[in-house]
Amino acid sequence: MFPLYFTLKKCRRCKTTVSGFTMIELLVVLAIVATLIGLVGPLTIDRVTKYQSKVEIVEVKNLISRYSNVAFLKGENITLLFKENSISEIKSSEIINRFFFNNLTFYPSEVSFNTSGIPNFTEIKLIASENEHVINVFEVVYEQK
Repeated sequence: MFPLYFTLKKCRRCKTTVSGFTMIELLVVLAIVATLIGLVGPLTIDRVTKYQSKVEIVEVKNLISRYSNVAFLKGENITLLFKENSISEIKSSEIINRFFFNNLTFYPSEVSFNTSGIPNFTEIKLIASENEHVINVFEVVYEQK
């Protein structure tokens, strides 16, 4: 049909040769590229969301570890409230800090750290990328993997 390489045509007015792709060749290439993008694009977007969820789970683990250390170093009780898409630090029934997450949803739970940094609750359940995950608080605090 049409060759996919440069076509050579002679210009009628001038005696030189003109090279380039025909319009049909360009449209065929564009159609192939658009089809490939249509097939690969949704898979890439799903992977990005999945990895963002994993990053947020690591952030949650870091917050748990951090507040355990703060409770121990300051010698005070600290409570973290896990609800919907946020974690709130509570002192004297007041919210001190709040952290929001775009890709995580927490089951309502509350973790308190005593003055030694020891948590009173063992597991936190959450939903990330339509999958349920469980974070073991003791493993996070004592870094046992």
